[in-house]
Amino acid sequence: MRIDTPWLGVGVALVVLYGSACADQLAQDDSCAANPCITAPPPQCSGTIKTVFQALGTCTPDPSGASICDYPIAQQQDCALLGDKICTSGQCVKKPDDVLVPCGGVTCAERPAADCDGQTARIYQSIGTCNPDKPVGAQCEYEVEALLDCTETGFACREGGCINPALHPCDPNPCNIPPQGSCAGNTPTTVTQIGTCTEKTVDNRPVAQCAYPTSPAAACQAPTVECYVGRCARTLELPDAAGDLLINEVMKNPASQGDEAEWFELFNPNDAALQLDGCVVSDDGGESFTIGADVVIAAKGFLVFGSSVDPKPNGGFIPDYLYATFVLGNNADEITIRCDAVIIDRVLWTDQWPSGTGRSMTLGTGETATASGNDFLGAWCDASTPYGDGTNLGSPRRANPACPAP
Repeated sequence: MRIDTPWLGVGVALVVLYGSACADQLAQDDSCAANPCITAPPPQCSGTIKTVFQALGTCTPDPSGASICDYPIAQQQDCALLGDKICTSGQCVKKPDDVLVPCGGVTCAERPAADCDGQTARIYQSIGTCNPDKPVGAQCEYEVEALLDCTETGFACREGGCINPALHPCDPNPCNIPPQGSCAGNTPTTVTQIGTCTEKTVDNRPVAQCAYPTSPAAACQAPTVECYVGRCARTLELPDAAGDLLINEVMKNPASQGDEAEWFELFNPNDAALQLDGCVVSDDGGESFTIGADVVIAAKGFLVFGSSVDPKPNGGFIPDYLYATFVLGNNADEITIRCDAVIIDRVLWTDQWPSGTGRSMTLGTGETATASGNDFLGAWCDASTPYGDGTNLGSPRRANPACPAP
C-alpha cells in the first residue's frame, strides 16, 4: 500500500535542522535518508477479507520533496472461514444479529410493472438478481424479457401497455397550442401555455376539449403603448416592405388527413402589430387567396393559416385563418405573400428541402431577421417537437427550435 507522506518528510527535516548542517543537507538531498515509513495503515476490510500491512514500509523520494511510503501486505484472512464472522473495522468479529450483509436473505421475485421506452412496452423477467452496491430495499435488478412495439399496430405505449390513442384523446395532454391572446384596453391577457384537457363525446367517439386559463398582464407602457392580439405593440401598421412578415413554418406533408391537415405560419418580427387585410397569398401555379378584413398579427407574434376548422385533422388546434383553395406541394411548391403588390416574403422549395412525413418544415430561429434569411435550404429543417395529439411534429403559434448543426 502506497502512502504519500509529505508531512513526515517535513518532520524529519525539522528534527535535522536542530541537529547539524551536514544532516540538513542530507535530508534535502534525499527525503528518505531517515526512513519516515514507520506508521503503517490500520488493518482494513474488503468484503469478508481482512488485510494487515507490514509495520515498516519502504520509502521512495518524490521530486517535490515528499516521501512516498509503500507498506507491503503482511497477512490476509477470510473472516468467513472462521465461522459465523464478518470483517468490520479491520477485525474478524462475530456477526451481530442486527448487521445487514449485502444481499443476505434478499429474494428478487417481485417482477416490476411493465413500462414504456418511447412507444415500446418493456416487460421484465419474473426473477431478478441482487446488486450489493445498491441501497438496501432497492437492490433487485430485473432484465427485460420482452419488447412490444406499439406503433406496429397503430397504438401508443402508456404505462407499459399498448392503447388505442383514439380512445384516450387526453393521453398525452394535447392542450399545448394555446389560442391567441386578447386585450382589455391597453392591458394584454396572458394565456397559459399548457391547458387542461377533458373528454367529450362527439358522434359516439371521445374527443379532447382544451381549456386555457387566462390572466391579465401588466398594462402596455411606452414605447409599446397599444395592445393587439394579447401583445403590446408600438402601433398598428400595414406591411409594406420585404421582411415585414416572414414565412416561418410549413406543414406540407402531414402524417394523416391529406391536404386537410396542411397549414403554414407567418411570423411578425416587428414591434408593431400588422393588419393583413387585402394581402394575397399565392403560388406560381395559379392558386391564391386574399386575406379578409380585421386580420391582425401581433408584434413578435405568429399567425397560422390552415384549411380546416376541425381541430382533429390539425392535430388538436384550429388555425387562426382558414383558406379554401390552396394546396401545399410535398416535393416542390412556393408561397408568396403580397401586400399592395409588394412582395413581403416568398419561399420556394424543391424535393431537396426537408419533407419528412408528419413533420413541418421549420425555419431555424437564427434565420428570422430578414426576408432573404429563409430563401435557402440550409435555413430549414424537419420539426422534432410533437404538438397537439402527437400525430405530427411542429411548433404552431410558438418559436421554432433551432435547427441542428449540419
